[in-house]
Parts: sequence; structure tokens; C-alpha cells
Amino acid sequence: MEEGMTLVHLYIDETGGVYKRVRTVAGVWLPWDGLASKNHTHSAFDLPSATTQARGVTILDTSVTSDAKDRASTPSATKQAYDRANEAYSLADQAFTQAVDLKNKIVGAINGKFGGASPDMNSDQIAAVITNASVKRFARGSFNGQSAGAPNYSSGATMSLSVNNMGFSPSRIFVRFKLKDNGNVLYLECFSTASVPQSDGTWALYGRFNNYISMYNLTKQPCSFTATVETSNIREYAGGSPIAYIEAHEWFAYE
Repeated sequence: MEEGMTLVHLYIDETGGVYKRVRTVAGVWLPWDGLASKNHTHSAFDLPSATTQARGVTILDTSVTSDAKDRASTPSATKQAYDRANEAYSLADQAFTQAVDLKNKIVGAINGKFGGASPDMNSDQIAAVITNASVKRFARGSFNGQSAGAPNYSSGATMSLSVNNMGFSPSRIFVRFKLKDNGNVLYLECFSTASVPQSDGTWALYGRFNNYISMYNLTKQPCSFTATVETSNIREYAGGSPIAYIEAHEWFAYE
């Protein structure tokens, strides 16, 4: 007969006794009284511990940082790990979106200045575009009122200017000048320019009574420049013999 899913046989031994016996899954017959009852128990210490290779007793664990291999994770630990992973994914996705936006802005700024960049480029390629771009440098400073006077009232003033340690050799400069007389009367204040090559000739800037300032002979040297400025003699209606003086102030240089 069958009891549940177990096959049970009644048999009579050689003494005439009637017994029950049970056949195991492996096909071995065991006496009924050799089986454990439903109320049979074992201490956990009597059972083998579970491993990754064999079944056994294990401990439920809520830790999400342990690297133990003989414990089982609880649903609460699994959810905590899932929530953290989901949060990390959201932050990574946000960072990626911001990085793409920043890259597109950099590419747009580069193309707005000198071109040659593409959103498909990697960071090294974009850096190379910037490095190899033909960018014009500039510098600024002041001659701090450097001055020179004319030798006499019928001559103009002449002065040499120079700047060193610029980092590049300029092709055009602008300088603010003041033309005065020996009585400190101001006749002309202006920015004058000179360039290399001086294809458009020497520039002269005129003020009242046709007093003028002219800068020329800009010479490019390694990381420096020199130039010459000259003025007219002082011309005025009142007569007299004023002496011309030239003062140099702020300068701007462009590569």
C-alpha cells in the first residue's frame, strides 16, 4: 500500500510476525520502526553547515557589506542593496548627462572662436584642437610716464620705447601718449599705433595747431619689441619758444 508518497509493505517474518517496511527512493527496504517520527528533532549543532558546495544549516543575515559565504541574505538586505544600487545608477546617469552637456558647450565655444571641434571627439582630440589653434596672444603694461624733450623750440621730441619678457613677439602695438610743452601745457593726448609690416605707412595723429605725434620703426624681437615716437615742435598762435615734451603711458601689444 501507499501512505502519502511513501511505499509501505506489510510482511511476515520467519517467526510469523507481521511488520511494516518502507522502501527508500534508492530502493532499499527499511523496517518501519527504524524511521524517524514526525516529532523527531535535531539540534542545529548536529547538522552540517551550508556551503557553496553542499546543503546545510545557514544563518539569515541582513548585512549588505559582509562577504561571508556561509550565510543567507534576507529580503530586507537585498532591498537595501537594490536601493543603493538604484541610487548610484541615478547619480551616474545624472553625471553622464552633465558631462555630455559640458562637452557640447566646450565644443560650441571652440567652434565659436576658431572651429575644428566635434561632439564626436574624445577629450584628447578636443584638447589637441585647442592646443593647435591659431590663437593671437596679447599683453599690456605701462611706460609709467617715460618722457623725452626736444633739443630746442624749433625741433620735435624723439623717444625710443622697448618692452621685454612678453612671452611672444608682437606684430602691432598701441601706446597712449601726451604731448606737452616745458610749461606742462597739454597740446595732444592720444593712442598711437605701429605694426609689422608697416604696410600703411607711418601714422601721425594731429591735435590743435597741427601739433602731432607719430610712432614708427616697430621692431619684433624674441619676446620683446622696440619702437620710436616723435612729435612736432610746439606750434601755437601766441608765439614764444615752448619746448616739446612727449610722455608714454599705457601700452597694448598683439601677436
